[in-house]
Amino acid sequence: MYSTIHQYKYYKVKLYDLNDEQIEKAKLYSKVSAILYNFGIEFVQYEYQNHRKYPKFFGLCEAMRNFVNQDENRWMKQVPAYTRAMTMKILDGAFQRFFKKQAKFPKPKKIDNPHYSFSIQSDSISFHKTEKNLIRIPGLSGKYDGHINAKQHHLPIDKESKHNFKNARIKYDGINWWLCISFKLDANQEPIETPTGEGFGIDVGLRTAAYLSNGRKFDFPYTMRVKTLLHRKNKLRSAIDKYKNMERKKQERSSSHDENREVQIPISNRQMKRINRYRKTCRQITNIYHTFYHTVSRRIADMYPEWICIETLQVKEIQHNNKRNSANMHEARLSGFLDMIDYKCREHGTKVIRAPKSFPSSQICSKCGNKHKVGSNETYICPNCGLEINRDLNAALNLKKYGIDNPTPYM
Repeated sequence: MYSTIHQYKYYKVKLYDLNDEQIEKAKLYSKVSAILYNFGIEFVQYEYQNHRKYPKFFGLCEAMRNFVNQDENRWMKQVPAYTRAMTMKILDGAFQRFFKKQAKFPKPKKIDNPHYSFSIQSDSISFHKTEKNLIRIPGLSGKYDGHINAKQHHLPIDKESKHNFKNARIKYDGINWWLCISFKLDANQEPIETPTGEGFGIDVGLRTAAYLSNGRKFDFPYTMRVKTLLHRKNKLRSAIDKYKNMERKKQERSSSHDENREVQIPISNRQMKRINRYRKTCRQITNIYHTFYHTVSRRIADMYPEWICIETLQVKEIQHNNKRNSANMHEARLSGFLDMIDYKCREHGTKVIRAPKSFPSSQICSKCGNKHKVGSNETYICPNCGLEINRDLNAALNLKKYGIDNPTPYM
């Protein structure tokens, strides 16, 4: 899986054969990163309340060094200095987005979060394409002569691009460990083929994955296999929540319960099996979606259109305004789908135009231009001219008109 961020491509590499020592070390790195992230939030709040100023990145790093040098915190020096500094850089970026009103105030991280993640130094990573496809990661020495086994056949690695990558990060999704890294794109690379097809608009949604303005559509793969996995996921989620509620009520009824202390819910072996099965089911559903999105985006790019126009989704606002479809919106990952269409079309030389967030593609009549809210109806009925059309096709036609009127590629 990868998506385009400016001139870089984001890749995920699965790591294999990690022993217990490596896993414990990775969990330690993640725990220290979470502790320092929370410390940085408290430090920023203290500085603002007492001095009315933001300490910025270098101030955060200096405060972090003083915090780690304390006697009770010297054990944190087991974590590389680069990982500690990158934690402060990530926190600084979160505050910068908050000041620009692009995000909410940074939230503290859970120390024992099962989804571990931490940054590593990109320059110290080395790739060796052998029979085992080995990777050397700083701080995590593997059993293959200090290397870790990983599937890296899809990475653009050669001798010339040895260090053309950055933002290396280790993540754990509850089942597998991953190396996430961004590779630099070749700015002088020519398109695969000159686009010759007519431009069109693309509307994505929860009913139909992609609806093109030329009338072609791609439906979600709601096969019997997917329906079975979704049913299993909901059933496991209900069982996990039921166990938590029962244990919480037991704790509250006990005479030794302290109201001021947070309730600690014990996890039985059976509950742990449910959680692991739930994580595997979620991973299977995600893999099906990713495969489907890659297939559809490749088919769209292989049409070789001269240009395409896609929308810029406001996922958080849509989830906030529509609580009913909030979980489906998160599961569908439509923003990642648009990113796949974006970079694959640009690889083919297709010009990509993005409509702004404020463009009401679903509310405008594609025939007369009248603006009318549709609600949850699948058919768009214009009260002005009487046009009856599928709402997704109507949105795709409006995006096509926007692309014709605003032929400026998205950068």
